[in-house]
Amino acid sequence: MPHSFELELPPNASHPEGQNTIQSNGVIVVIGANGTGKTRLGSWIEFRPANVEHCHRVAAQKSLTFPSRVSPIDVVKAQAGLLFGHEDAPPQNFGVYKTGHRWAGKPDTILLDDFQRLVVYLFSEETQSNEEYKRKQKGSVARIEPPVSRLDRLKLIWERTLPQRELIIGGAKVETRTKAGGGATYRAEEMSDGERVIFYLIGQVLSAPTDGIIIVDEPELHLHRSVQAKLWDELEAERADCLFVYLTHDLDFAASRINSTKIWLKEFDGTTWQWDVLPAVADAIPEDLFLEIVGSRKPILFIEGERASLDYFTFTHLYPGWTVTPLGGCGRVLNATQTFESLKKLHGLTCRGIIDRDARSKEEIDYLKGKQVAVLQFAEVENLYLLEEVLRIAAKELFIAEIEETIAKAKDIVVSDLAKDRELVVSRIVARTIEQRLVTFDSKALGADKLADNLKTLLASIDVAALYGQVGASVDAAINARDYNEALRLYANKGLGVRIGALFGQKDFPDYLRRLLASPSGKEVLEMMRKYAPEF
Repeated sequence: MPHSFELELPPNASHPEGQNTIQSNGVIVVIGANGTGKTRLGSWIEFRPANVEHCHRVAAQKSLTFPSRVSPIDVVKAQAGLLFGHEDAPPQNFGVYKTGHRWAGKPDTILLDDFQRLVVYLFSEETQSNEEYKRKQKGSVARIEPPVSRLDRLKLIWERTLPQRELIIGGAKVETRTKAGGGATYRAEEMSDGERVIFYLIGQVLSAPTDGIIIVDEPELHLHRSVQAKLWDELEAERADCLFVYLTHDLDFAASRINSTKIWLKEFDGTTWQWDVLPAVADAIPEDLFLEIVGSRKPILFIEGERASLDYFTFTHLYPGWTVTPLGGCGRVLNATQTFESLKKLHGLTCRGIIDRDARSKEEIDYLKGKQVAVLQFAEVENLYLLEEVLRIAAKELFIAEIEETIAKAKDIVVSDLAKDRELVVSRIVARTIEQRLVTFDSKALGADKLADNLKTLLASIDVAALYGQVGASVDAAINARDYNEALRLYANKGLGVRIGALFGQKDFPDYLRRLLASPSGKEVLEMMRKYAPEF
């Protein structure tokens, strides 16, 4: 049966006493920027009276000096030395000893130096386990299976995490060697930081009390990204009896803890922590992006495309005060914008979206505006780069002799190509309008007859011939008036940039325009583009 855990967090105005207990299936990730009090929160959790005896916290600041050799001692004393900092810590004073000895009175700031105590405990447990096995085997005729000690389990997990390495454990010391080609053996103190920290983390997790709480501050520290998720997946499975609480600012690590409960730590004023449970938003936006956005201090702008797209490049320049987040298709932009707006009480950020005009009707544009999603004035973002004002700046930068003549030819290309593709453009706009009308179908009617009547009424209201005539008239008007901006509004054709580039002596005109935007002259280009870009 999967475990179910509860964890009490510090109360605040949003989560007063009685409403500050979190439910979890075994993993809680606390995400917060530097200065939000993550370490102090870990200390607060550890020293709650109900937690202090069975909560084991691994500090971010820790010594990684591996002892060269240790001497096993009584296992009870060794465990007390590791968990509470003193071999003779009495049960009635575990909290006092933990504060004064393990953390030296500075549980929030001290550099934890307990590698020696960890290895002493592991070898002491191994020694006792072997002695008990030897005693039992001598008193039994049948063969008894040898016990699996914590060191045995540590070795298995360490070698699965670092499959090219092997741990050699024996004689109260630890050594390492590469598996391939019978590599030379080297002492534990000569291990790399990564090898040592993996040993340390595995040992600490395996040594935590049964059914306890394991708090790990900066679990990603000293670990390469390729082994982080693998290691913690192994340890969570190995200690399924425990609640893992990770304190991190690493969004990639946070996203790797799938199905965990995620807590966003907003700020700490020295007395009170402001925190919230982050909702699951996987249907609207990938979790790693959600975490990145929630940690932002800027308003959020969702756009189409990917990070390598022209959309992202353009909008990051046009809206420098926003966190621009590409999501791929327009449907995801609408979904994410609505989701984030509904969570505004949680994050307090303004959220908006921008999508291409494509062939959208006025009704659809008005509908999207009500959902906080703006539609570009032009068919697609590429057309912003074909604005007459932008072409004029490019012509000056490229020292084009006949600027007016070149601009006139560019405009003629766009309008003439629109005329050639008139039927395609009109059909796309009309088809889009029909799609939007069909979305309004009343599906709540009961019975076949009423559903059929509703559909018949809806279809009767869609006069395709009239729509085609209206849209065709507006396209014809743009063509006949040689209305360049109206042509850019209606016409989506990514090949226009290449054709116009030939007039400017540029084989890759779109790439030149991107470089122009990022150049010192880009400020003037942006001023022109902003006249036609949505305002928020």
